[in-house]
Parts: sequence; C-alpha cells; structure tokens
Amino acid sequence: MRHFSGEFNGVRLLMADELDLIAGGEGEDTDDVPPPVEGDDIIVNGQRLPNNFYYSPPIVTGGGGFGGGGGGNGPEDDYPDTPDTPCVETTFSASNIPVDRVNNAAQAAADAIDATGNASKWEYGAFIYEYGGHVLFTPPFTSQKFGEVTFNTASLPPGAHVLAIIHNQPYGTGGADQRLPSAHDWDTYDALAGKTIGGKTFDSNMLSYISTNQDNKVRPYDNTDKNQNSPSCGF
Repeated sequence: MRHFSGEFNGVRLLMADELDLIAGGEGEDTDDVPPPVEGDDIIVNGQRLPNNFYYSPPIVTGGGGFGGGGGGNGPEDDYPDTPDTPCVETTFSASNIPVDRVNNAAQAAADAIDATGNASKWEYGAFIYEYGGHVLFTPPFTSQKFGEVTFNTASLPPGAHVLAIIHNQPYGTGGADQRLPSAHDWDTYDALAGKTIGGKTFDSNMLSYISTNQDNKVRPYDNTDKNQNSPSCGF
C-alpha cells in the first residue's frame, strides 16, 4: 500500500480528473469493470506489501419493508451464514446490529468481489452499512491496480451508517502475509472511524475485513488489533 500525504488525516482526497486517470484514461479498455463513482468524498486504501450478492440501496418506507408484512431481512436472507468470530472484541458504538449479521454481509461482499473475475490481479473494496434496519453493502469498486483501491463514499445512500469496510488483497510472489492489514490500512481506518462524511456516518468501532486468495478466507479486524502480528479468525 502506498503512503498518501495531504489533507484528511494523512489520506489524500482525489479529484474528478484523477478519477479519470484511475479509470484508465482514453483508449484504455475498461469494459469489464464498472467505472469509479464520482463524488466529493474519496479516500485511498491499499494492499499489504503484495454468485454475486450485491443489492441496491433499499427504499424503506416503514411497515414490513423488505419481505413485506414484517417477514425476513430482505437481501440478508440470501447472505451466506458464517461461523462465529470470537476474535472480534468490540461492539458497534452507534448500532445494535450484531456482528454475525455484518460477517454474513462481508462474506457476501467477498463473493461479489470474487465474481468480478479480477480479484487475483486487482484490489476491490466495498462499504458494509446499516440502512433502515438492514445490513447492505455497496457494489465492489476498483482502481484497477494490484496494490490499492479508491473508496468513494458517493456509493453510499444518504443516511447510511457504515459498520465495516472490506477489501481484498491479492496474494503476490513477495511472500508478505496478505491475511493481515498493513499500517496504511489502519491509517485509512482511523481516517473514517467515528466520522461523518457527506451525510454518511462511520461507526467508531467499525470493522475492517480482509479477503485474500492466499487462503480464500475473509477475516475481521477491530480497533483492538492494530498491533496484532498474527491473522485473526476467519471464515
């Protein structure tokens, strides 16, 4: 992961013209991936040195919401069930959503990243968020780079409360353990946790998930893990 200088707690904000460059510029074939979403609030995250389950943001008007008549969790009914993660030692500071529901969404997001077909060569990211009592995630986004991904909060609906971020770390040939977050991953975490950006809030105890083809697992990390040197529990 590269080090970024500038405003916003050491993470540089990107402008629209820079997004055009990230997208590959004129003449670059990017038909196989969605273009980045332009917006005001963009941060950059990156890699440790080396069945699509996306659901559109819901319109919740009360009553039964998803499933109708008070039934089910809407898209969450289709998320994979994941094992317990006793390594997560915190609870969310501004949400009553249990960790297991967020884990399920993280696995679904990781499946969506894998479904792009490019996860072994590019990093992808997604936000996992609470909206209207449901746990959803944004479409996977990418900067089409092996070691970094741009997170754009414009992909979140107004009023979203972010419970976690997830990104994949392609396993390279350099021998670095891609199951662990880098120091710069934690810089990105600190730049978001507890903040309000463009009407979207980030839980101060949000989780950071890493998905990697090193062992094909997803691992949650909480804010007590910043000095941890061994991989967390995975699923």
